[in-house]
Amino acid sequence: MGNAPKYPVNTVIKAIELVEYLAGLNGGMGATATEIWKALDLTKSTTHRLLDTLSFFDWITKDNDTGRYRLGWEMYKIGQMLPTQNNLLSIDKKFLADLSNTVAATVNLGVLKHDETVIISQVESTHMKAISHITAERYEAIYATALGKMMISEMSDEEIREMFSGTEFIKYTENTVNNVDELIERVNFARKNGYALDEQEFNENLYCIAMPIRNYTGRIVAALSVSSIPSEVTDEKRELILTELKKTSDAISATLGNK
Repeated sequence: MGNAPKYPVNTVIKAIELVEYLAGLNGGMGATATEIWKALDLTKSTTHRLLDTLSFFDWITKDNDTGRYRLGWEMYKIGQMLPTQNNLLSIDKKFLADLSNTVAATVNLGVLKHDETVIISQVESTHMKAISHITAERYEAIYATALGKMMISEMSDEEIREMFSGTEFIKYTENTVNNVDELIERVNFARKNGYALDEQEFNENLYCIAMPIRNYTGRIVAALSVSSIPSEVTDEKRELILTELKKTSDAISATLGNK
């Protein structure tokens, strides 16, 4: 939960508390008006006004046989809209821009599409525009990128082997992995440390660090990376990138419902 509202509306707060109380009940039995006003420390008149209003909009519903209230179907309909209104394509690009400005490097947001990493949003660092490949290739090899390795880190070793069976591991640089065993070693690093690396594996002029973007289920649905010129990644800058990248990836995940 975020900061307290600057201009709180008490009635709205009480209505939200009532809905959250019903949502937190186990067993689906609901609660009576008496149980609700006692649990939430409300007056009887306030409770009945809230129940009447919420029932009108079908946010809650009453079982006339038992007199117990439960969440209504309108809540379900609203909940169904969350994934469509809070998706990766609607993410505020300011997240990426602020991170790029803070670490003075290029920031990429990527997803998996079939057997490739797809960069769907990017904020380029001004002093890195001279690097030809930084925006030229929107589709990149999973095994050669930090984004790709981060996004497959939830897969089992067996799933990774199946995914890359028959894959020709193209040597983009001398640091690119040669086979699936080497890939799994680098994925294991990501699993252990919470971030993945591309140490000049896709482009000899780039060093990248990636962290996961998770949705409301906790599943990795994308990854966020910082790309910098290798010579600029000192120990101090690496720590700065890791700290700020974690903050931003967590903030973006929160917009997708991951708390």
